[in-house]
Amino acid sequence: MTAHARVVLLASFLLPATVFAQAIADDIQEQAIALRDGAMQNSIAYDVVESLTMEVGPRPAGSAGDAAAVRWAIDKLNELGFKNVHADEVLVPHWDRGTLDLRITAPTPNSWSQRRLAAVREHLPKASRPRL
Repeated sequence: MTAHARVVLLASFLLPATVFAQAIADDIQEQAIALRDGAMQNSIAYDVVESLTMEVGPRPAGSAGDAAAVRWAIDKLNELGFKNVHADEVLVPHWDRGTLDLRITAPTPNSWSQRRLAAVREHLPKASRPRL
């Protein structure tokens, strides 16, 4: 590839980013910069996420973890100084994931357990891994 072709190729990647960056209004860009700088000066956002994941843990809809997360959120928002913090009544039926059973009937019959599928999944590229 010639030097001229490399420059054209590089410009084709950089030019759209430059045009998009210029399309952002000055006031929005200033707000974004202020948010970024504020986030870099304290760790409250990380602390909140860490608290939720470490203190509450998994919280599937309708589970005990879900109820614990609601209590945690009310306490955390009050602690952070939010006003009018409350939980609305929501009906969430309990959902149980159950087990997975996969049967291939053709061309060669085969049965797969959830454990076997999970083992195979680990060898796939992350982007193509099915959710189990």
